[in-house]
Amino acid sequence: MLTYANNFGYAMIQSTVKQTCIIEISRFIPSMSLKRYIYRKFLKMIIGQNTSFAYKVSPDLFYPELISVGCYQRIQTYTQVTTCQLEVTFYCYPLSVWLRSSDIDC
Repeated sequence: MLTYANNFGYAMIQSTVKQTCIIEISRFIPSMSLKRYIYRKFLKMIIGQNTSFAYKVSPDLFYPELISVGCYQRIQTYTQVTTCQLEVTFYCYPLSVWLRSSDIDC
């Protein structure tokens, strides 16, 4: 007998497999407008007009519906767009050293 927890787990696995397949296929699509359409239609991502995703851009596999990209943006090659696990010190430390600014608080 299946319980609610088992049904929920199966639905999450099924959804993740579907999203992974869509993301992996769309990584190699050369047409940026087709890729943008796939992300909007099947993954429910919010993508602004004239936004382009380059070759091998990888959105988050588990929660792509939380990703929102503004208008006139360009996401470059081999970028990984995630919705979790942001490490602020990893990004701010090289920036503060490179700019040599004392008013960046990281």
